[in-house]
Amino acid sequence: WGVFSSTVRRRVAWDSCYCTSCKGRCKIIDIHTRDWPSSGLGRSRRTAEALYARGPRETKLSNSMRLNRLTSLAAATAAALSVRPGHAVQLPTTLPTATTRISYAYDGYTGTIPTEFGLLTDVTYLRLDANALTGHIPSELGQMSEMASYFHLGANSVSSSIPTQLGQMSAMASHFWLYSNKISSPVPTQLGLMVKMTSLLYLHSNKISSSLPTQLGQMSTMTTNFYLYSNKICSSIPTQL
Repeated sequence: WGVFSSTVRRRVAWDSCYCTSCKGRCKIIDIHTRDWPSSGLGRSRRTAEALYARGPRETKLSNSMRLNRLTSLAAATAAALSVRPGHAVQLPTTLPTATTRISYAYDGYTGTIPTEFGLLTDVTYLRLDANALTGHIPSELGQMSEMASYFHLGANSVSSSIPTQLGQMSAMASHFWLYSNKISSPVPTQLGLMVKMTSLLYLHSNKISSSLPTQLGQMSTMTTNFYLYSNKICSSIPTQL
């Protein structure tokens, strides 16, 4: 199942991206609606009925979006967003203090990641992936002590280093994504402090250099999906890993 969750102002995030039963072809999509204009799919926080996109049958979600024999969830995401050429919006620097979820994925945002996000220490979910963000990763994000999963900064153009302060997010258990950026510094030893990590640590497709720290071996519960490929790592994998 591919689960498509809309949030305020039609910002979206895929909670899953592969269907094991149909080997990649999405047959059923559950849509959690909030502010979909003229869609008639239900009220806020209410799950709409499943929509089929099987065989030649097609289902419309507003006048501009069609779901017809979907072969990938990425294609559906792009259609839902209706990304316009030249669309350039920067992330807000002010959010309510009680914010627990920040989701601005797949929406063409440019500029840098606001350091002010680090002041929102109750955040448990951060998705900024698949935009056009540049600059560095703010060290202040390490103050998000409640972050346990879904720390997604992947598929942007952030550069420089991975802040050592990110290792302070000791509750992190899965979905730590920095892949497909321009990070060029060594992996900080402090990431080894995220000892609760079990899966989905993505550092691949960057320019990470030097050797890997042995401290990463402290993540002893990591069992699957630890990706480091397509970097410039200049030594063998430490035996501690």
